[in-house]
Amino acid sequence: VRVGDPSLPIYQAPKLNLSLREPARAAAYRPGQIVLAQVAGRGYARVGGETRVGNSFGAAITSFGDYCLVADVQPPLAQLWNVKPGGWLNAPFVRVRLTDDLSGVHPFKIRVTLDGQWVVPEYYNYQEALFVRWRGRLAPGRHELVVSLTDYAGNAREQRFTFYSR
Repeated sequence: VRVGDPSLPIYQAPKLNLSLREPARAAAYRPGQIVLAQVAGRGYARVGGETRVGNSFGAAITSFGDYCLVADVQPPLAQLWNVKPGGWLNAPFVRVRLTDDLSGVHPFKIRVTLDGQWVVPEYYNYQEALFVRWRGRLAPGRHELVVSLTDYAGNAREQRFTFYSR
């Protein structure tokens, strides 16, 4: 659905409501996987603050443009940033980049273990960065980092990374 002229600004955020044309097709997805999104370049950007009543989705929009309902079925992805998988770590922390294609990583559903021990990570949503720090000195040798992520649509992924420290 195209709403207004994308080159014009919005003074007050109007509420946009979209309904599913074929509700039977939506039954194949879990609740929360269908989201209201704005077409942004080659992809989509989820509209925040959406509400769902039955097969109708609504949210206040902050810009004119093209909007649609999209199924978010891809789980979030973690990538090591300051060490290559299987490489040598030369820092007192591991930095992990977290990305999700549509709904975003749920900050309360991130779980990290280092060598089987639970670690409290530092998550910075605006940087898409997760920092894993440990107390004291990391023992020399092989280490395994396990990152479990869930996005707002309920898609989950667990990734294992191996690195070495001196």
